[in-house]
Amino acid sequence: MRTPSPIPKARRGQHGFTLVEMLVVLILTGLITGILFQALNQVFHLQTQAGGEMDRLRQQAMLSDWFRQVIQGVQPDYEDGKNKFKASSRRITALTTGPLSGAQGSLAPFTLGLEFDNRRGETLLRYGEGDDATVLMAWPGDSGQFVFLDANNAEHGEWPPPMAKQPSAVPAAVRLEGRRDGQPWTLLASPAGPALPPTHFRDLFGNALR
Repeated sequence: MRTPSPIPKARRGQHGFTLVEMLVVLILTGLITGILFQALNQVFHLQTQAGGEMDRLRQQAMLSDWFRQVIQGVQPDYEDGKNKFKASSRRITALTTGPLSGAQGSLAPFTLGLEFDNRRGETLLRYGEGDDATVLMAWPGDSGQFVFLDANNAEHGEWPPPMAKQPSAVPAAVRLEGRRDGQPWTLLASPAGPALPPTHFRDLFGNALR
């Protein structure tokens, strides 16, 4: 009777993974999975931050365009008109063909004002007056002013400037100054219409015709 031959050593190690090897594989898999989940979470977080920042920048650009739209449409009123361009460093009243409410191209009076909201701790740029005023912009702190440039690029804190030769004229440009994220910023807009008021046509009796 033949004695069975012993199992070769090379075949003895082919029975599968040992318990220690399985534990090592599971630990490594868990570590890799954890790292991947952390990386994926970081990517989602960055995407959320970037999306929020893009939305904020788009909103700021839209509101800035509204300010420019109003100023670019500024028109001078008659010498004896009720809506001549009058302004201080914190308030503007005038006529514009670019109102935010109403038909574009129609001549309408408007008011732009800078107000500090104590409750919010912010300076607000408001279009209109009273409870119906629209907040175009807001930034932290009590800072902000309008600056008015004449035809010679001289800066004024009010309009019309003292000793103006044409009190009914509109400024060559309006600059809005404020602070955001601790840094100064400016918006510049120029009226696209005429600078001088229209001329009255008069009848045979000298009465003004409009």
